[in-house]
Amino acid sequence: MKKYRLPLALTVNLALIALEIIATRMAYTSMGFTMLTYYTIDSNLLALIAAVFLAVFQIRELCGKGETPALAKTLKYISACCLTLTFIVALCVLTPMYSGENALENMMLKGEMLYHHLLCPLITLFSVILLDDARGLSKRLPLLAMIPTLIYAAVTLTLNILRKMEGPYPFLMIYKQPLHMTIIWFAAIIGGAFLITLLIYRFACGKHEKNEKLSA
Repeated sequence: MKKYRLPLALTVNLALIALEIIATRMAYTSMGFTMLTYYTIDSNLLALIAAVFLAVFQIRELCGKGETPALAKTLKYISACCLTLTFIVALCVLTPMYSGENALENMMLKGEMLYHHLLCPLITLFSVILLDDARGLSKRLPLLAMIPTLIYAAVTLTLNILRKMEGPYPFLMIYKQPLHMTIIWFAAIIGGAFLITLLIYRFACGKHEKNEKLSA
C-alpha cells in the first residue's frame, strides 16, 4: 500500500484542484469579488493554492527529484483545518439558521455550495488524514493553523464594528444581536476551530507514528 500512497495522494489532490477551480468560477460568476468577504471562499481559495503547491512537489517526488518539503504539507494541513471548520459551521450553524424546507439542500448541495461546503472540505480532510505524508510536520502546527481564522475574525469583526461591513454571516452581525451573543459565538467558533486543528493533527500524525511502529 505504501508504494501506491503517493500516486493516490496526487490523484486526489489533482481532483481537488479541479473541483476548487469549478467552484471558484461559479462563485465569482454569482458574486464577483465580494465573494472574498466569506470565510467559505477564502478557506477554499487557500485550499486551492495549497493543493497546487503540494501537487507540484508530489509530481517531482514521483519523478525522483527529492521529497516533498514540510512547507507544502503544512499549507495543506492548514487548509484542511479551515475547510473542516467551514463544513461544520455550514452544516451545524448556518443550515439551522436558514430554516426552511430546503435549508440543507440550499446550504450543502446547491451550486458552488456542493463544492465549497461539502465535497472540497471532505476530500481535503480525507487526503490529509489518510494519504498525505505527515513526516516533518511541527508539533506547533495546530497553533499555526489558527492564524487564517483569527485574521478573518479580526478583520470582519473590526469592519462590522466600524459599520463598513454587515456580516456576512448572521453571527457576525454585531448590531443585530446582544453583545454577549457575539462573545459566545466568537468563543464557540474559535474554540471549535482550535479543537479541529488538534484532532486533524492527531489523526494525521498518529497515522505516521503507527506506520513507523509497524515498519520497525
